[in-house]
Amino acid sequence: MRAFGGTEPGGSRPSGDPRASASGSPGGSPAPEDTRGSGEGVPADPGRALAALADAERTAADALTRALDGAPPELARLLASVAAAGAVHVYLLTEGE
Repeated sequence: MRAFGGTEPGGSRPSGDPRASASGSPGGSPAPEDTRGSGEGVPADPGRALAALADAERTAADALTRALDGAPPELARLLASVAAAGAVHVYLLTEGE
């Protein structure tokens, strides 16, 4: 199962694999619980689905913007860039409403 980032038979990564970690977890630590979806699902109506996606993008962009306060300069630039991309997604998903 080495394809697509899988492990070697026996559950370990090759020793030269940069994704191998000392903790033994493949690819680093798992995603935090608060980054997972709410489990509500996607609305069947396309218009409602786009509105839900726009709301999710808006929430993410707002959270990234709030995280700028007190962030080191390099991280602040990254957060600002990702927040700006999210804001553009909201604009495009709502057609500028």
